[in-house]
Amino acid sequence: MEQPPPALQPPVDGWVGTVELPGYRADRIVAKLDLLPEVDPDHLYFDLLLLDPQGRTQDNHSGPCLAMKRSLSLEERSCFVRVVAELVRHLAEEPRGLSGVARALAFIRENGVGMGRLVAAAQMLDEDCSERAVTRGLGHMLQLCLGADEAPTAMREVVAGLARSSGFGALDAPAPLKETPGRSQVSLTPRATKGPLVALGGLTRSGRFGGAQIPPPLGFDERVEAINDSGLVSQVGYVVRTVGKSRARHFLRETTDFHLVPQPEMFGF
Repeated sequence: MEQPPPALQPPVDGWVGTVELPGYRADRIVAKLDLLPEVDPDHLYFDLLLLDPQGRTQDNHSGPCLAMKRSLSLEERSCFVRVVAELVRHLAEEPRGLSGVARALAFIRENGVGMGRLVAAAQMLDEDCSERAVTRGLGHMLQLCLGADEAPTAMREVVAGLARSSGFGALDAPAPLKETPGRSQVSLTPRATKGPLVALGGLTRSGRFGGAQIPPPLGFDERVEAINDSGLVSQVGYVVRTVGKSRARHFLRETTDFHLVPQPEMFGF
């Protein structure tokens, strides 16, 4: 007789492990520390688990954590696993599991979760993950930074401005973004459309676009409204598709004034 499939386990967030060797579960991701002196007597050992919908281990990334000396405090240990879990919680949406992001995970193990290193690790994740995973990850970070209610509201102007700049076409932006004070250089080669002229240019921190003039497409307001009324995932997904997944975090960082990476103070550290 055929056995019924295992029951699905609802995703839960919370602490696992012990006080001395903490771990944290974020959705289907578990980040935890261990002590394996036979592997590395001076550093803690790091395990990152991806769970399947039944709560069983589907994939894992493990190794000595050179960023975590055994002498670090219990709070520093807890902070590390919580921040890492939040940074990579969207990997549950990644079709390749953890294998495609080994570069970023190894970087975290070696360099830790300081702000500059978190930004660098997030960039690696965005380059190596699917659009779906990047969209989910950025949406989660916008909610952490702005709040669940405020994030979709703040994104309405971002979507409208980007649509005006791109003419609802993907921006031809193969090269990395150049840092320019107060401006995100994302408008390169939009598709031509018909209608009244609007501004084309980089989006400033105030949310205003400026530069060359291009016409908006027909039904512009209706298309923008449809995206904005579909929720945060649709809004972020539109940005990711338009500017590219490896550039979306930089673009949103410039337009929201948030780094869009998890920071210890968000979790009480």
